[in-house]
Amino acid sequence: MEYEELFEQNHSNIGGFCRHYMFLYSLILGMEAKTVFEFGSGFSSKAILMALKKTGGKLISCDNRKLEETGSFYKKDDLMKSLSDRWEYLQCDSLKIDKHLDKEVFEVVLHDGSHDYKHVLKDLEYIVPKIKLGGILLLHDTNHPTQDFNLLQSIKDLPYELSCVTLPYGYGLTIAEITEDFGNGKVEIQWRKCR
Repeated sequence: MEYEELFEQNHSNIGGFCRHYMFLYSLILGMEAKTVFEFGSGFSSKAILMALKKTGGKLISCDNRKLEETGSFYKKDDLMKSLSDRWEYLQCDSLKIDKHLDKEVFEVVLHDGSHDYKHVLKDLEYIVPKIKLGGILLLHDTNHPTQDFNLLQSIKDLPYELSCVTLPYGYGLTIAEITEDFGNGKVEIQWRKCR
């Protein structure tokens, strides 16, 4: 079962993001996301895609590495056959994604790519205005116990209105809600509790 793999990866100690996979799945599902972008790729891509199967959405991933280099859990042929209609994998430097993104707007963006403050700041300056009002920006490794990447500062230095909170576990995952209207529409959650 594919959801069993999500549960197992969340409980593994492989990589700093492992404690966030189930949260990521739940966030994508709860936001009813139709368009998601991620800087960096790995099992996070798979967790996002599992949720997007439920919402009918699409993921665009950007990574310098070839897909096969992003994780041993990928069986390229099987994965690409089943998900190619909802996943666009861009193998390029994130500072050049503007050549690949035209009019896309996103409900959720995950940044777990470069950990260089200046690079991350440029990535975020570009992508935040492409997020819908009420959308979510996730930035990983903002509370790393041994590395001072200064990533939280990249969010603070943005000239945009954001409301942030950081989950302190799993090396830190900062969640920023987009509170500034960039003219991309607003996230509209349709789900209502059944009686």
